[in-house]
Amino acid sequence: MLKEKIIEHLNCMEIDYEYNIEGERHSFFFDLHLSNGIVRSVIGIDTVEGYVIIYLMFPTPLPAYKSSEVLEYISRINYDDCFGAFTYDFKDRLVGYHCAFFIEKDMTDFNTHFKQSLQLAIDKLDFYIPGLFSVGFGDKEPVLAINQLEFETNPSLN
Repeated sequence: MLKEKIIEHLNCMEIDYEYNIEGERHSFFFDLHLSNGIVRSVIGIDTVEGYVIIYLMFPTPLPAYKSSEVLEYISRINYDDCFGAFTYDFKDRLVGYHCAFFIEKDMTDFNTHFKQSLQLAIDKLDFYIPGLFSVGFGDKEPVLAINQLEFETNPSLN
């Protein structure tokens, strides 16, 4: 039943996906075209633990020498985020965003939770990607990159 609800939602969004089952974990893999780039996406359903996890990852590795700045940027964002979190893969140097929710036994609010969680992940990643680029590939300080996005400040005025 969960699988069908997710398929219905992905089809409504006109998203092509791959579906995979490994034991009790069901997964959907797809790419999303956001305003600031293409992200790889995974929706996982754990039927034993009873949760859905949504993970979006920007597929471009960041320079290794910028890891500390990227981690500061991510940490500053995550400090106030109580719905999900940005992640950093040290091996591949990739940044992503994930969020999750538990599945109620009667699944009365599943569609609402799923739509809100997926949209939250999309919005968070799309909003913060420009700042990530300016920190990871440019010379912007993490705090200035965040302030410019969140408060629309012009760093040249500081």
